[in-house]
Amino acid sequence: MSESILDQILITKKEELTHFSLPDPMPQPKLHYSLKDALLRPNHRLGLIAEVKHASPSKGIFRTKISAKKLRLSMRPHVQTQSVFLRIKTIFMVPLTT
Repeated sequence: MSESILDQILITKKEELTHFSLPDPMPQPKLHYSLKDALLRPNHRLGLIAEVKHASPSKGIFRTKISAKKLRLSMRPHVQTQSVFLRIKTIFMVPLTT
């Protein structure tokens, strides 16, 4: 019984693969990070982005004018803000440290 065309292709490809080698695989990045290890590591920081709006669709206007400085000072007992950015009727505070 003679070999089919597909059998001949398979034999040829197997012979070609005997001379072919793959490079060593690159090390994979760590995909799992331990929350416990991160919390126990010294000098860890807490990052938080808070958004304060001056109005809502259901409640209407909360304040006609928002002062970034007053807001930062009123929150000082609770958090330490490193920076406050004023942006079209919204205040973003990033990041907070513990």
